[in-house]
Amino acid sequence: MALQLYGFDSRPGYETAPIVIGGMHRARAIFSLFFKNIFKNMECYVYALSSQGRNYIYVGISLDFTRRLQDHNSGLNRTTKAYCPFDLILKETYPNRIEAREREKFLKGAGGKRYLRQRRLEFIGGCTGLPDCQ
Repeated sequence: MALQLYGFDSRPGYETAPIVIGGMHRARAIFSLFFKNIFKNMECYVYALSSQGRNYIYVGISLDFTRRLQDHNSGLNRTTKAYCPFDLILKETYPNRIEAREREKFLKGAGGKRYLRQRRLEFIGGCTGLPDCQ
């Protein structure tokens, strides 16, 4: 059974042409067409965390910053579980997810990591004197 959605084809002249979606990707297509735009205009947070015990900086994006920080510090996130607990070194608020993602991408790059290492030195005093700390 195929699902038909009306009015979502962005090509000129096809504004009301049906898009036929079949197979396993039906739910995914519905999500991206209807709900993605809802989250696009919600306030987003970009944050950076520094591990207290190791030389590690994590950069992330979230709609619910408080819950996300608790998840990181309690070891519920698989990526950061080995590095917790964390200190917050940066938190920025953006009006939508697109701008927040742009900033997150910068912070994950070489220039952003340099900036975050400098912030860590200013606010926390480095990374606790570990031998691999720079």
